[in-house]
Amino acid sequence: MQPVAEIGKLCHERGITLVIDTAQTAGVIPIHMQEMNVDVVAFTGHKALMGSMGIGGLCIRKHVDCEAYPERRDRGALHPSLPS
Repeated sequence: MQPVAEIGKLCHERGITLVIDTAQTAGVIPIHMQEMNVDVVAFTGHKALMGSMGIGGLCIRKHVDCEAYPERRDRGALHPSLPS
């Protein structure tokens, strides 16, 4: 495990959005986004969450400006399979 809270603090001091991949830990270890200074959490459903293969998601805190990312498409939904 990495010192996510400390990394998040450094990122926020520099205006950097922190995105973490929790594919191995979602559903196993509690993730407190505010306490950990995390802006976006990516997770897969088919591991500890016992979902179907190919299912996953993003949890994005309200203060994150999704308009700043070119992947933003239809009404705030992210469609990574669409060409930029």
